[in-house]
Amino acid sequence: MSNRIIRFFSVMVCIMVIVSFCAINAIAEINIEPNSWIDMNPSIKPSARHYHAMAYDSQSDRVIMFGGWIGSVSNPPYHRHNAETWAYDFNTNTWADMNPLVNPSGRAEIPIVYNSKIDKIFLYGGRTGIYETSNEIWLYDFDNNTWEQKFPSFTPRAKFGYSIGYDTKNEKVILFGGVTGFWSFTNETWEYDFSNNDWRNRNATGDIPIEVVDRPMSYDSKSGKMLLYASGKTYSYDYEKNEWSEINFLANIPSPVAMTYLSQTDNTILYGTTGGNCCSGSSLTWTYNYNSNEWTDMNPTVSPSPRGFSQMAYDSESNKVILFGGYIYPEWSNLNDTWAYQPKQIYQEVLIDIKPGSFPNSINLRNGGTVPVAILSNTSFDATTVDPMTVTLASAPIKRKRNGTIMSSTENINGDALLDLVVHVSTQALQLSETDTEAVLEGKTFNGTSIRGTDSVRVVH
Repeated sequence: MSNRIIRFFSVMVCIMVIVSFCAINAIAEINIEPNSWIDMNPSIKPSARHYHAMAYDSQSDRVIMFGGWIGSVSNPPYHRHNAETWAYDFNTNTWADMNPLVNPSGRAEIPIVYNSKIDKIFLYGGRTGIYETSNEIWLYDFDNNTWEQKFPSFTPRAKFGYSIGYDTKNEKVILFGGVTGFWSFTNETWEYDFSNNDWRNRNATGDIPIEVVDRPMSYDSKSGKMLLYASGKTYSYDYEKNEWSEINFLANIPSPVAMTYLSQTDNTILYGTTGGNCCSGSSLTWTYNYNSNEWTDMNPTVSPSPRGFSQMAYDSESNKVILFGGYIYPEWSNLNDTWAYQPKQIYQEVLIDIKPGSFPNSINLRNGGTVPVAILSNTSFDATTVDPMTVTLASAPIKRKRNGTIMSSTENINGDALLDLVVHVSTQALQLSETDTEAVLEGKTFNGTSIRGTDSVRVVH
């Protein structure tokens, strides 16, 4: 082979490698506007299904999906229980059929959770037939692509349609409700301890939810509470107190389809529909903040089509919510589409006063000093609950003294007898230009609520 041919072949290989690399990175850099859903439309898709299970494996950066019902209610081959294990990589927008050598039998109505400490997916029970249920425990290891069945000395009654979450603080799986036998509802609260392979009935007290089946539950790691949504009611479970509390009710919250906690924004997202039968009407996306105890209708411009019995998981690495499949009515058929949602940070708006007592708020960016800004209290907001360490003004952090302490104080700025928080930011660190007419302050309270406020500025030289 001549040197010219060799050189040509080498160049073509390099080009192919570069093109492939660029294509992969183009996928990895999918840009989704905040508060938007996008149909990912991967080239390979799992079969259409509903009542499947999904959880995010943070160490492997994969969304793991198992089981579900395939087929139709009204047309052959009717409902069949699926036993496939799939993994989704958002960065490459690819689904992979893991096809492990051993796996649980086909089943549905089986929410699953991920234990980051042992790096395994936890599966319990499920519906293995029209009237058959299971009480098996299985753990899935993505790295080794293996399912392992566990055999505790005692298990709860076989059930399906339960609510489940993993309490990372106490390192326990919390399982609530579900259906046992021939549609016998239970309102028991159980915990599973991985270290002892042991179940324990918590015998919880408080506002215990009633007849909860196929209702989403997720663990809010900031508050340390398990959150459950059912029939317009929001419940929290406190592990230390072993107590359920009904904390919110909104009649216009959607029929729930799936829910998950967003660690980066400290909100819980709920996807559902307006249809009373959970598979029709309009799609709705709501978020809940435990600190403010408020639900917010996000009203995204694009949403997945209305559906029921789909599942979703939060990919914390990419800060995306991944939703797959579901069931549509009145067609009585399953879906196999993959959607991604880009969360939007929700702020509590606060009043601020840049350079208190002056107007216009002139700022010389060449000045080596600081700019004072007051976060103002009112009857519904206490500015002293703001953590000064988290505050920025126009992306500039609070100035520190020579001894390392931050420049902040509490004082009554506007004479309303309420203490305000005053901070000083470095002038030269302000990300402002000559055309800017306002500056944005952001921060968090000590309990994690995000705040934001704006005030006018006049940039001078």
